[in-house]
Amino acid sequence: IKGTNNEEFISILKQLKDDPDFYLKAKNISIELAKYYSVENVTKLWEEYYSRIYQKYQNRIKNKKK
Repeated sequence: IKGTNNEEFISILKQLKDDPDFYLKAKNISIELAKYYSVENVTKLWEEYYSRIYQKYQNRIKNKKK
């Protein structure tokens, strides 16, 4: 949830306060984002990324030797 100016931000805050369904949806999205950006998950993403890059590098070296 984001606003592009103060008026939108105020409106969103009021909606979060007054609309239980909107609040619940925002809360659930926040929980999922917190899980995705957790230290454990970001570490896993970087490890997978560097493993792929390393494997590509190793494959290039093997192909150059042939």
